[in-house]
Amino acid sequence: MANEKLVTLDQLNIVKTYVDNADAKSIKAAEYADNKISLYTTADKSGTAAIEIDLPEEMFLDQTKTTLVDEFAWSNTEYPGSTDPDLDGKPVLVLAVKGDKTVDYSFIALDSIVKPYTGDDTDTATTTVENGAIAVDVKVSEAKDNAIILKDDGLYVAPAEAPTDIVYATNAEVEALFSNS
Repeated sequence: MANEKLVTLDQLNIVKTYVDNADAKSIKAAEYADNKISLYTTADKSGTAAIEIDLPEEMFLDQTKTTLVDEFAWSNTEYPGSTDPDLDGKPVLVLAVKGDKTVDYSFIALDSIVKPYTGDDTDTATTTVENGAIAVDVKVSEAKDNAIILKDDGLYVAPAEAPTDIVYATNAEVEALFSNS
């Protein structure tokens, strides 16, 4: 058998040295801090880390600082590290994005997205907007002989009364329409 050979202690020492060198390079401990994973070749994490992996900062929407402000007023105290968006007095959605150590603020003027509606009057109707509902009240003239009537189910125009006596034109009256005299 070709693989059945004796090995001397000196040869075993060669194998031991190889194993010891490989073991010295192997990872024995890990640590995570400040978005960094550090891998150590010592079990007690002593010395310098053999490998360090930097992870990106975790960021998420901070629900406690994200708000809708009806009349916005910027201040560096309220929104530290932000730049004045010049939106004072306007309705603004304030988005707070939180990282590991900081909060970044973004400001969205809602009047550029949502336009408020108001009612107006015309000669024939009055329009009101209240609590998100738009209503129109039609004006009905009180002039004599007005045919429009405001009823519970809508506007109504009564049919014109038919004349009780029908009077036919005479042949002479029709011929008079076509005469050039």
